[in-house]
Amino acid sequence: MALSIDGDHVLAGQRRVALREFPRHVEWCHLQNVPRTHELEAAGAELRRSAFPDEQLSQFIRDVCQWGGYAGVRGRILKNNSIEVIRQRFGQALAALDVDPVTADSIRPALTSALCAVNQLRDLGRPSFASKHLRFLCPVLSPVLDSIIADEYGYPLSPEGYGDYAADCLRVASRLRLERVENPMSRVENAWFAGDVDMAVFALVALWSR
Repeated sequence: MALSIDGDHVLAGQRRVALREFPRHVEWCHLQNVPRTHELEAAGAELRRSAFPDEQLSQFIRDVCQWGGYAGVRGRILKNNSIEVIRQRFGQALAALDVDPVTADSIRPALTSALCAVNQLRDLGRPSFASKHLRFLCPVLSPVLDSIIADEYGYPLSPEGYGDYAADCLRVASRLRLERVENPMSRVENAWFAGDVDMAVFALVALWSR
């Protein structure tokens, strides 16, 4: 049931999706149904550049939780973890993702380690919201693994399942770049990220692309 590539198609659960259809699924997923995806990616990039200043970090957590549909999670995260500890855990996660060269095989253990670092934070101990924060801190490598994706595609809701899902998304992203498939996310040199692939396959489950 997991994602795999079959010629010019991706096998996604019970679906067989043409690579050329991925732009439509991305467009109808977060770009049409979930606002602020571009804005939050920019906020994540700025946090990395500025070493996670307190006010921006708090705002980022609030916005990611709101993007994920549960803004109230932010209050529990900030109540039960100091800003300094949050900064440390996010820094550890990004350090784990500093992999060279980046391949699907190398990124599996790296994403597992990154998710484990974020999971040490109270109220971010499950893959869903922990992976949502990783998705905006490092969208090139990080998808979102929640119960919807897990149930549809058979990935365990665990750090190891997240590593497997991220690696598969990265394989699909590499193939989309190789085939020069246009990306509605307007990446430099039309790059595809693991986070973009996740947007498309989530849209398939949500039936937004019908």
